[in-house]
Amino acid sequence: MKKIAIDGTKMSGRYRVDCECGMSCQGRAGRATKVRSPALPVAEAVAHMELSHPDEQMDLVFSRMFVDWMMQYWGQMTNKHSKW
Repeated sequence: MKKIAIDGTKMSGRYRVDCECGMSCQGRAGRATKVRSPALPVAEAVAHMELSHPDEQMDLVFSRMFVDWMMQYWGQMTNKHSKW
């Protein structure tokens, strides 16, 4: 199982994806609404696994800032502002 860590911030949309194999990529998410979508870093992780480690499972780990970014985006896209 390969561990992949994703870190990013909702303010700038900048992110970093690191795999334990040594692969690291950085980028900036595009803006579709007021909040940049956190989908691109997740897609980077999935694409890396498919292309570089097709026979292994992925252990995906998100930083607290990335989780906050995803929750803000989810809240805006679903108009849900209360916690479950």
